[in-house]
Amino acid sequence: MESAVKHTQILLSLFKYPLGTPNVLNQSIQVMAEDVRHAPGIQTGKDYLLNIQNVLKSSKMSVEVEGEPIKADLGKHAFYHSDFVIHVQTKDVYESFWATIDKRFALAFVFIAGSPEELAQLVKTLDKVHFDK
Repeated sequence: MESAVKHTQILLSLFKYPLGTPNVLNQSIQVMAEDVRHAPGIQTGKDYLLNIQNVLKSSKMSVEVEGEPIKADLGKHAFYHSDFVIHVQTKDVYESFWATIDKRFALAFVFIAGSPEELAQLVKTLDKVHFDK
């Protein structure tokens, strides 16, 4: 985990409300990249997400993983996605994590919302994503 944090860069963070807004679950979209050369077993987005699942399952948080990572093409890139429900006190936080590997870097989109419906709306923004390469 420590090694992953050292190799990860947040490229873009978008929030529904200003950071620090009290009493709301702040829906968000994050785009991040991780240099995965330190983990040669990670060859695909699926491998990357399986590692994320293992880290979440071994954490002290109460996390439900909703199945195996599922393949989905975005443009000409093979992404995989995995959904999670994180139980935080009296609230559930819904997360969808999308990842691909390109040139030994993981590119990931992370969506966080307070309900499955809100999460679906955030994930739908991927319909607008395109890659010039």
